[in-house]
Amino acid sequence: LGPVVRVRSGDTISFRVENRLDEETTLHWHGLMVPADVDGGPHNTIKPGAVWTPEITIKQPPATTWFHPHRHGKTARQVYGGLAGMMIVSEGDDLDRGLPATYGIDDLPIVLQDKRFGRSGELAYELTMMDMMHGFRGDTLLVNGVIGPLAKVPAGFVRLRLLNAANARNFDLRFSDQRSMYVIAGDAGLLPEPVELQNLVIAPAERYEILVSFADGQ
Repeated sequence: LGPVVRVRSGDTISFRVENRLDEETTLHWHGLMVPADVDGGPHNTIKPGAVWTPEITIKQPPATTWFHPHRHGKTARQVYGGLAGMMIVSEGDDLDRGLPATYGIDDLPIVLQDKRFGRSGELAYELTMMDMMHGFRGDTLLVNGVIGPLAKVPAGFVRLRLLNAANARNFDLRFSDQRSMYVIAGDAGLLPEPVELQNLVIAPAERYEILVSFADGQ
């Protein structure tokens, strides 16, 4: 996967996107409120070996967004191969809201994907007729590009930024001990108030932010 990119509302950022593939690609800022000429859609193609340098002004409320290619006819394969990453927009007021805001400690990105692997561990992406009809689904779950990851978290509330970056699979998320999760944000940013749930279904390209208490140390 690509890196987590953290930006602040009000900043103007000069991005540099170099295409090291042997085919054209684009880079779309999914969830950012930006003009069409820098949105990275199918019309903003980057040829192999070329560099795209859009200048983007971030003007929106805090949100969990992401970036991925939008090459016509190639989007699914390129995202599957790893061309995707989370982008976090903030304005610096999370601590005043009482929200966890220490990245990597109590504020964690969770990128969900499913993959198929060949005998040598390579990614497999050969579409069958059923894949074409129902969407490509893998048989192995990856979180942040890792099989069976583990995160050490503090004994308190932790913020999980969830992104479904799978091609076609919905995920039904819940905790094995049925503890509550509190949804605090969706695709467009923060909600007016938390919503308590025991399970959360997240579809491809959707994002949610949830709070979970680990105060019991479990």
